Amino acid sequence: MLRRALDAAKLGHTERLEGFRRLDRLTRNVESNMQPLADFNAAIDHERNISPSVGGRTVFDDAREPKITASNQQLSLFDE
Repeated sequence: MLRRALDAAKLGHTERLEGFRRLDRLTRNVESNMQPLADFNAAIDHERNISPSVGGRTVFDDAREPKITASNQQLSLFDE
């Protein structure tokens, strides 16, 4: 994901190469020094449990209709 973002960024050649060098160093450092101890399912369960307490939502919530106000109302390109 970081590589795709770096590819898509509007950077000069020199800045892009330096970004790839830094990303390579970071990746090698993480791969050599970190251990994959994360429990993905436990992390998801935790986030679902605390979501209501922080005003969050999940993809399983009922979608609410957006409130249309004068400041966010889309204007028509053509007058009717």
